[in-house]
Amino acid sequence: MSNQDPATFFKNISAKLAQSTPANQNVSPLLTQVDQGNGASQQTSSSRNNAAAAAGGNSRTVHASALIERVRYIRNQPKNTSPIDASAHPSLLPAPAPHHRNKKCLILDVDETLVHSSYQETGKHDLHLSIDLDENTTVNVFVAYRPFLQEFLEAISPIFEVVVFTASLGKYCNPLMDAIDKKRLLGNLRLFREHCSLVSSTFVKDLSLLGRNLDQVAIIDNSPVAYLFQQRNAIPITSWFDNPDDDELRRLIPVLKALAEAPNVYEVLDNYNALLQLQQQE
Repeated sequence: MSNQDPATFFKNISAKLAQSTPANQNVSPLLTQVDQGNGASQQTSSSRNNAAAAAGGNSRTVHASALIERVRYIRNQPKNTSPIDASAHPSLLPAPAPHHRNKKCLILDVDETLVHSSYQETGKHDLHLSIDLDENTTVNVFVAYRPFLQEFLEAISPIFEVVVFTASLGKYCNPLMDAIDKKRLLGNLRLFREHCSLVSSTFVKDLSLLGRNLDQVAIIDNSPVAYLFQQRNAIPITSWFDNPDDDELRRLIPVLKALAEAPNVYEVLDNYNALLQLQQQE
């Protein structure tokens, strides 16, 4: 692919798609699980890195016709499959602050996306938390930061309304995020386990309940189950545990800058995920 910034790259895909002749869209809804299941969680870091670097010409070749067909397939899928009527449910978030109006809402997962935490000190860690579970129980949590975490947070904080959304407990996540984001660059929008929807013993983050237009919301999460109801809003990322050479957060920055400039998240994410899926198949 030619060298170009991500915003131009994704716009060109959309332009080619608009110029092409529509294909038969009679696809079984059973095949709409974009980046779902165990296969997605085991996706290699190189595949994701290639997609994130695609606009810079550093990825493997993907034929334009295959890319256009995959984008078309994704765009034929529903944006929202939540069983909950959001209009009858109180919003999980307050109204956007004045300085966040006209900015897209970026949802950030925590564990294995930004950090890896353990109850045992098994290796290098960046933070030690002592958390009181109740009056009689205190646990030690050792936290390692994913490489380029601070660079990533500094890059996204000015251009998005950032919401930390974790399936963990607030008594763990709040002190963790206070330590990571000492300057409060991300603000104070945080959602925890009690804000998730419980589906077959798993926690799903229903983006339709945030009180934001789904066209303006994206989620970065290592667990495909987390975005089960809004798969087209997802930016998949591999689970991180201790790899010091990981650079996925840094590679996502250009994609997120393109996302912030787009009229809606699907203009970028449908194209990005189509490319990602095709590179997985190579």
